[in-house]
Order: sequence, then structure tokens, then C-alpha cells
Amino acid sequence: MKKKIIGLLSFGTMLASCFAVGLTMHTTNVTAETTTVYVSANGSDENAGTSAAPYATLDKALSAVADGGTVTVKDIVAINGWAAHNKTVTITGGTLDAATSLDALYINDNVTFENMTISVDPYETAYYKIYANGYKVTVGEGVTFSALVDIYGGGYNATVASTELTLLSGTYRRAFGGGRGGKVTGDTHLYVGGNVNSGIDETDHDGIYYVYGGGQQDAIGGNANITFGENAKATYVFGGSYNSGATLAGGAQLTVTGGKAMSIYGGNCVVDSGSGSTTVITGGTFEQVFGGNSYVGMTGDVDLRVLGGTVTRRIYAGCYNDTEGLFTLSFQTNYHVSGKVCLTLGSGVTLYGSSDLDRGVYARSRYNQDLEDTELIFADETAYDNYVNGTLKLTAQDGTMKNLMSGLSVADEIHYYTYSASDNTITQTCAYHTDLAATATLSLDKSVSLQYNGAEIEPATVTHGADWEYDRLSVSYANNVKIGTATASIAAGAAVVSQTFAIIDVPVVLGGSVRLSAPSGLRFQSKLASEVIETGATFGTLIIPKEVLGESALTHEISAATDIKQTKWATESVKQAHPETYEEGYEYFNAVLTDIPSGHYDKVIVARSYVYANGQYYYSDAMERSIAQVSAYALKDGYTNEILYTYVDKALEGETLVLQGQTTLYEGESYQLTLTGNKGCVAVWSSSNENIVTVDKNGRFTAVGVGKSTVTAKIGNKSVQCEIIVKSFWTDNF
Repeated sequence: MKKKIIGLLSFGTMLASCFAVGLTMHTTNVTAETTTVYVSANGSDENAGTSAAPYATLDKALSAVADGGTVTVKDIVAINGWAAHNKTVTITGGTLDAATSLDALYINDNVTFENMTISVDPYETAYYKIYANGYKVTVGEGVTFSALVDIYGGGYNATVASTELTLLSGTYRRAFGGGRGGKVTGDTHLYVGGNVNSGIDETDHDGIYYVYGGGQQDAIGGNANITFGENAKATYVFGGSYNSGATLAGGAQLTVTGGKAMSIYGGNCVVDSGSGSTTVITGGTFEQVFGGNSYVGMTGDVDLRVLGGTVTRRIYAGCYNDTEGLFTLSFQTNYHVSGKVCLTLGSGVTLYGSSDLDRGVYARSRYNQDLEDTELIFADETAYDNYVNGTLKLTAQDGTMKNLMSGLSVADEIHYYTYSASDNTITQTCAYHTDLAATATLSLDKSVSLQYNGAEIEPATVTHGADWEYDRLSVSYANNVKIGTATASIAAGAAVVSQTFAIIDVPVVLGGSVRLSAPSGLRFQSKLASEVIETGATFGTLIIPKEVLGESALTHEISAATDIKQTKWATESVKQAHPETYEEGYEYFNAVLTDIPSGHYDKVIVARSYVYANGQYYYSDAMERSIAQVSAYALKDGYTNEILYTYVDKALEGETLVLQGQTTLYEGESYQLTLTGNKGCVAVWSSSNENIVTVDKNGRFTAVGVGKSTVTAKIGNKSVQCEIIVKSFWTDNF
């Protein structure tokens, strides 16, 4: 380069003995990327897919658009089927007409619908079915349907691996995370938020708007995961599945953060899916909440946590049982939970009813004749105080409800936990059952390399005793993304325990360059924080041919690696030669290979710098470069020293550069040219007529005018050309 940088080492003999294997190159054809395409009823699939010349069919648009791109519907476009394109796309604008020829819509790509209408015809039923078939499907903002819809994350009598369905707008009779009559081998994921069902009356007991985390009569091999929140509405929300025959191996996981509904059920509707449920409610407004199933008993455990939101009537941790009779209120069934039932109340929940007799909190099913193992837990002291003395005081238990349900006993059921800290352990103790105690212990994993690399360092873990109740603790960190002293902590209530650990900075290999002054060679430069140097640590760079290293990580355990110890700093030279890249607070050092045999100019060298401190090595990321690759970069940056051409030309001796010979495109289009036969060396690109074609430094060219231009790729003294013919779209097509 322009300045000589201090520090060099010659070991050509080692290189000559180690290089043996050549590099393998892969040829890639020229490809086009169209990030936005347009489709119209008045278009043609022979068009270019632009706004002025749209396609005619959705299938053509999906075939042409780039992965991650957008299809814009200009008017009303019919859907006659949906083939799989293995893409993730956004469809927006206009109307998709699924009513003309489809009795159900089967989606076969990862798709987001936004700001559009989907026209459906329920034919002989009152609703239309849409199946996501296990693809990631989002009904985003501003989407409307012309009729009532049932939507499924899975398929119809089909098997999918998992589901991910997100609903942010539209009106749905029923929404399912799973499928209908089929199978999901893994988990289902359903998110219902935004303004879903915004026009319904969620307080109507005869309402027909249901949401299920599971499926309809299907088998789910994992968990049913559902989140209900924002401004969404529903009559009923179920964490699990619907109808006889449905199974759920992993259980229902329901999270409620907002929205409105008449009833929340953590479990299933009229089916015992064979597993339990976990429900966490932190927001929203609901008339009643159940942790278990509706109209059927439940196998498994129930964990119902009502930590926030508003419940306008009552909470039951177990199952729903219907009653008959206006005044006698006799129960028809005694459905109950077979496992343990745990209800947790937080201080953020508001509970009220039209009268004290219509308000209640019960860690049981609505009717169970004391068949359940139940527990009521208060998340904190405020929640417990509210229950005993404040806004959650339940006078209903002294009236009508007490005749139907057993009252809560402090001695048997109610738990309020306190926490204390000592050393690295937090102890949890029940205020009413002194024998109910457990611990959570914070530990540091010493095997984690505590070196700064720009990412968070997380060496701590927390282990809980077998009797630990309520939420398990998670580790929080401070200052664990930079060098210095970091802290890991766990907390429960007012109890906190912490441990500190040191993070050391490691060198960063900045890249390879060519040392131009004799003896020339391949140079790897590294930088290191000045404050690490002050600790008295030692530094250096490991270097080895990639063929010798293979797939192993380059460390001091690799006996064939050469350790070039840092003896001189190159900081002042960097300040003078490259002030634009120099960073204050860092020192720079080099490792240089000289006398590289000419037959090895194309061979890749692996370099990794290190710090040795406190009896341990801390390594940078590895850098891989050949001297030919580095020389080609220098030529691309405008350097013209003859030795650079020598390194590149010798490496490419016997190689044939390959580039597409000719290509045709319309004005405004862009393509990426791919060069092969270059052994990883970058090219200098140019266009013979930039009024016709422009080309960037990476070989992507753009047609800017009608005519012909020649694009040239030059590496060293070798070059290859591609003729570009640019046509006018309007002249050739109209």
C-alpha cells in the first residue's frame, strides 16, 4: 500500500509444504429480482408486471415477484387456485376474488395481506373457509371479507409441520390455530389482535365469534399457542381445540394481553384433548374466565394466572358446567379437572359484578363436589391484601355462590409467598405454610468465554428447587455488552442476588492487505482496545493455510499453526496512512507472510489474533484471504503497483473467466452479472457506454437508454465481456 507498516515474518518454507488442494468454484446464472409486481383483470401474463403493464393472474405475479417482495392488485383479480411458489410475499390493494370458482381458499405461500378486500361466497353455508396450510399467513391492517369467514392455520384433512397465523383485521366466525380434521405434527401459533371483529357485540351470550388456539377435530403433536390482545373482540376465546376427536399432546398455552370477550377458556370446547392448559391474562375486559374446558372434563393440570385486566363477573380456575332451572340452579354435570388446579391472582386485575352475589373467584370448576386438587396463589402482597381487605373482597362467597361452591380456606388453599436473599440464593417461603419453602440459585458458567465480540454475553443460569411455586426466575444482566465488569442478577419481590464477571476485549482482524515494499507479502492487521494492553496481557496472531486447518477452529491447540507474537505497534503508521479508519482508544499490530511461493498465490490463509490473560486465550473471529484476493481488492481500489498484477495474474493462470455473452432487457430493468473462474478475486467493472448501461462495483447493471453497450469485468490483466442490448418496452410491446 502507500505506507509501509512495521511487522513481518517469513515462513515460505512452511507454506510450500502445506499447500496442496485447489479451490472449487460454483457457476451461478444471471438472475433478475423484481421486488414489486402488479396484477390486473385487464393485464396479460406476457406483460412485464409493471404498473403500466400488469400481469393478469395472481399465479404469474407470485411466480415473478422476488422472495420478500410485494404483489399489488390494481382492481378485481380472480383466484382460480394457489400453487406453491416457496416465497414470502405481501399482497396489497384492490380485491382478490375467491368467490367465482373456489368453495374454499387454500393458501400455499408465506403471505401477508394488507389494505384490500377478499371476496368470498359462502355458497350454501353462512360462512367461507380459508386454510393457511401451515404457511406463515398474516391478515394485516385494512383487510375486509365480503362474507363471514372461518380461517385455519392448518389444512383440511391434511398434515402440516406447524402453523403461524396472525389476524389483525377482518371479521371471523371462527379462527383456529390448527387445521380441520387433519394433523399438526408440531406446535400451532395464532395471534389475534389489531381490530379483529371490531363490529361485533362481544357481550352477546348467543354470539357466534369463536377463537381457538388449537384446531377442529384435528391432532396436534405439540402445543397450541395463542395470543389474544390489542383491540380484538370475540364472543369466546379458547386456548385449545374444538369438537370430538381433537387431541393436543403438549397442552394449550393462552396469553391474553388485551381485547374484549364474553368468556375466556384456557382449555377446549366440548372435547377433552388429553392435556392441560396454561393461561396468563395481563389485560383486556371479560365477563368470565375459566382455566379448564367447556362442557367437558379435563385431563391434565390447569395453571390460570389472572394478573391484570378487568373481569366483570367471575373467575373459575376449572371447567364450565351448565345449569338448569331458573331458581334451583341445579347442575347437569360434574365435569372437573383431573390434575392439579392452580389459580394465581395479581394486583393488576379488577373484578366487579352487577351485585356481590354475581361476583366470585374460585380455584375450582363451576361444580365439582370437591373432586379437585386446588390452590389459590397471590402473586404479591398487594394482591393478597386486595383479596382480604380491598377491592377483590368476595362477599359473594357468603351468599348464593357459597351454597354451590366450597369456600376458600386459608389453611388449605391460599398461599402468599415471601422471598429472602443470601449469597447467590433466593429462598421462597409461604406465609401460611412454613414447610412450603424452595430456593432459586444463581450460577456462572465458567466454560463460557467471557470475551467481547459485539454480542451480549450470558454466562449465568438459575436453578430452582423442586417445590418452587409460581413464576420461575430469569437472569437479568448489566454491562454485559462491553468490556469491564458485568453483573448477572435474579430477583423475586424485594430479594435480589447478583454475581459479577469480567469481560475482556479481544483483537479484531481488520482484513488482509499487501505489503508492497520488499520483501512484499500478505499482511493481516488487527486492532485492540488500549485499556486491555494496560493489563499486561500478551498478544499475537495465529496463521495457517486453510487446507491444513480444514474445518477445525484455529486455536493454540492446532500444532501446525504459526504463532506470530506482537512485538511492535503499527498504530502511528495507521494514523498517517489511513486516518479515515483509525479509531481512538485502539492500538494496531500486524502479521506479515513474505516469500510466498508463486504457486500459492491463490491459496487461502486463515488468520486469528488473540489475547493471553489470566492464564487463558481469548480469540478474535477468523479471517480468510489469499494474496491474490487481496491484490484484486487493491486494484479495484485504484492501486496500480506491478506486484499486484503479478499476484493476480499468476493465481488466475490457466483459468478461464466466464460471463454471460449477451443479454437483452428493457429500459429501467436491472440484472446481476455473475463472474466465474476468478478464484474468489473481485473484478473491476466498466461499461462502454454509460448512456445505455451503468454498472456498479459489484457487477449489477442497469439499463438507462435504448441501444447497445459492452460490460467488461477485468481482474489483473484478464478480462471478459458481455454485450447488453437495451430495448424500449413501449416500442416493442405496443
